[in-house]
Amino acid sequence: MRYAGSVWGILFLAWAFCLATGAAAQTPADMETAQTPEAAAQTPADMETAPFPALAPGPEMTLAEVLQGVSARNLTLQSAALEIDKAKAMHKKSLAWVTPFVEARLEYTRMDHSDALDLNGPIQDMLGSLMPGLSVPPMDEMVINRRDNLMGSFTIGVPLVRPEGWSTIAAAKRGVAVAEDAIAAAQHTLLSQAASIYLHALSAKAFIEMQEIQVRAAEAQWREASLKHQHGEGLRIDVVRAQTDVELARHTLHNAHLMMENAREALRMLLGDEALPMPVSPKAYDRPELPQEAEQIEAARRQRPDVRASQGRIEVAEKLLRAVKLRFVPTLDAAWRFQYEFTEPVDLGSNDRSRWALLFSLAVPLYEQSRYGDLHYQRAVLKQAQLEAADREVQLAAEVRLARRDYLASLTDLDAAERQLQLAAEAVSLMESAFRDGAGTSLDVTVARRDHMAASANVLVHRVTSQTRFIELLRVTGEMTQEVWP
Repeated sequence: MRYAGSVWGILFLAWAFCLATGAAAQTPADMETAQTPEAAAQTPADMETAPFPALAPGPEMTLAEVLQGVSARNLTLQSAALEIDKAKAMHKKSLAWVTPFVEARLEYTRMDHSDALDLNGPIQDMLGSLMPGLSVPPMDEMVINRRDNLMGSFTIGVPLVRPEGWSTIAAAKRGVAVAEDAIAAAQHTLLSQAASIYLHALSAKAFIEMQEIQVRAAEAQWREASLKHQHGEGLRIDVVRAQTDVELARHTLHNAHLMMENAREALRMLLGDEALPMPVSPKAYDRPELPQEAEQIEAARRQRPDVRASQGRIEVAEKLLRAVKLRFVPTLDAAWRFQYEFTEPVDLGSNDRSRWALLFSLAVPLYEQSRYGDLHYQRAVLKQAQLEAADREVQLAAEVRLARRDYLASLTDLDAAERQLQLAAEAVSLMESAFRDGAGTSLDVTVARRDHMAASANVLVHRVTSQTRFIELLRVTGEMTQEVWP
C-alpha cells in the first residue's frame, strides 16, 4: 500500500472535483428538463424552509477513541494476536528438553502358558545312583514364569546434558518477541488505515456543513432573482440560473451524505461494532515541527516493529542452526525407577516384590542422514532472513524520505489552496453586492459561487491529503500509535 487509505483519498479527490466542476457542463435548460414537476413547482420560500437530510445517528467518537477501539475490538487484529499465544505455546513445549519427566506405569501380562521346572526325575535319578535304595519324596514344580503377571513402575527422568535443547529453547523464546513485533507492525498498519478513513469521514462531514451554507446562499440568490423578475427589474434567465444553482447545491449535499455514510460504514467494520460512529471535529491539528531527515531514518530503524521483527527472525534462524549443529554432540540423561510386582514372585526369584534402580544413559550420535538435511535447510532459512532484513533496510530509508517529501509538499499545496479560498470568498462577496446594486448579472454570481465551492472542496481535499500523508510519515517512522492523535 502506497499510502494508508490511499483508495479513499483518490475517491474523495475525484468526488470533490466532480462536485465542484460538474455543473459547468450543464446548461440551465438541461437542469430545468431534469427537474421533477414537484421540484419545479417549489418556490424559493418552500426551498428555504425545507429541512436538510439528517445523518444517521451514532455515538460520537474522537480519533483517539476510534484508534483505541480498533486496537481492542478489531477481529482481524484479534485473530492475528493469537500468533503470540502460539509462539508462547511453542516456547513452553521447548522446555521439555531440560525439564524432568515423571511417569507411572501399570503393566499386565498374560502368556499362553506358564514356565515351570520339574526336578523330580533328575533328582531321583541322581540320588538313586549315588545311594541305591534311598527313597526320595516327590517335589513340587518350580515356577520360572507365571502365566499372569501384574507389575507397576514409577520413573523420574532428568536430562543432564542436552545442547540441542538449549539452543531450541533460546530460539523459541526469541520467537515470542518476533511474534509480538509482527503483531505490532500489523497494528500500526491497521491504525493508519483507520485514521485515514476517519479523516476522510471528518472531511465529508465538514463538506456537508459547508454545502448546507452553499444551499442557503443559493436559495437566497434565487429568492432575490425571483423578486427582481416579479417587479420587472430582472430577467427570467437570472431566475433559472439561480434555481439551477439551488438544485445543484442540494444534489451535491446528497452526494456528500452518501460519502459520509460510506466512510462511517468502513469505520464500523474496522471497529467490529454495530453502531455507526460519528467523527468529532478536533479543535485543530497542529503542524508538528519535523526533525532532520537523518534523525527520522535512524528513529525508524529503532522504532519500527517490522524492522525489529526482521532482525529477530535472523536471531531465531541462527539459534535453530546452532541447535541442528549441536545434534552431533553426545547427550547424557539420568533416571530413577521404582518397580513393584503385585503378583506372587516366581520360585527362582527373590521374595522382595519391590526394587529401585538408578540409570545413566550416554548417547553418542554417529550417523543419521536427517541431520545433514536439517543443517542445509536451516542455513538456507538463515540466508533468506538476512536478505529480507537487508532489503527492508534499503526500503526503510527510501520510504521515510519519500513520505517526508510528500508531507511537506502537501503542506505547500494546502497553503496555496487556503489562499485561493480566501480570494474566492472575496469574489463571491463582491459579485453578490454588485448584483444587488444592479451592476452585475446573476451569471457573475453563479460563476463566483461555483469557484468558491470548488476552492472550498479543494481545501478539504488538500487538508485530508496532508493529514493522511502525515499518518503515512508516522507509520514509516514507527510512531503510529493511538496516543499520537487528540
